[in-house]
Amino acid sequence: MSAEVVVFTTPVALFTTPVALFMTSVALFTTPVALFTTPVALFTTPVALFATPVALFATPVALFATPVAL
Repeated sequence: MSAEVVVFTTPVALFTTPVALFMTSVALFTTPVALFTTPVALFTTPVALFATPVALFATPVALFATPVAL
């Protein structure tokens, strides 16, 4: 390699290496988080789909029952 190429590529390598090491550590952290949150989302989605019509039914029932109870 010519001297000009070495002078240019060395600071680029010195900058990109810690950036790559940082991105790798971020990926190592986010991967298990994603692996945990995915089944949580798969579980909570049908629960939400079930709870929404239940809430839509229970709300007018509660609005009717409250003054009756009073």
